[in-house]
Amino acid sequence: MAQVNGNAPKITLYTNHKCPYAHRAHIVLKELGLEYKEVIIDLDKPREDWYLKINPVSRIKNQSIT
Repeated sequence: MAQVNGNAPKITLYTNHKCPYAHRAHIVLKELGLEYKEVIIDLDKPREDWYLKINPVSRIKNQSIT
């Protein structure tokens, strides 16, 4: 596992499995051996208030991987 200053990094990946950009992030995190927490964002409904607080622009690509 990759380490930063001897401590495992604390990463939260806000994602949707339909998004190719999120898929790329998954690949990088896995290849680097980094631990991360995954939070799935439902793209079929409006963003919740807690999410808008951390991402006010609320940009998420809704594209399928082909």
